[in-house]
Amino acid sequence: MKLVHALHTLLVLTLIGCSSTHTLQPSAPIDYHADASVTANLDVGSKIQGEAHSTQILWFITLGPNKFADGVNFTANGTDPISQVFRFDPFFAVKSAAAYDAVSQANADVIVGPRYIIEIDDYFIFSKTKATVNGYKGTIKKFNNSFHFDPSKLVR
Repeated sequence: MKLVHALHTLLVLTLIGCSSTHTLQPSAPIDYHADASVTANLDVGSKIQGEAHSTQILWFITLGPNKFADGVNFTANGTDPISQVFRFDPFFAVKSAAAYDAVSQANADVIVGPRYIIEIDDYFIFSKTKATVNGYKGTIKKFNNSFHFDPSKLVR
């Protein structure tokens, strides 16, 4: 009976399992050079403002907005290496929600010269955060594209 049980266990372990297959097709690299620059004609309008509120309970449960502006960069020059690598900003979501609020209310494309004000009411078990953004309404009127591709620089 023990032999039947052992064979049954071996059969079950043989039939149950996971498998992963990855096929890689090597290819030759193609080296090319393309020059592209995009500029935008921006119409700057009146002052705009947006707000967002967030509540954090027990340091890990967050209640707050559900609409955010994507692609918002909160650094001065857009290339801060620390924030690019770690992306650690405890107020990122609430600031992004405030930017969405401002842009959607004003029907703007961008916020020109945004300034964020963060207010925190911190209690022992929970905290409330309010982000306010002030800036100017920016509307993109036209994109100017210049793209140059030289096929003679293609290396084969």
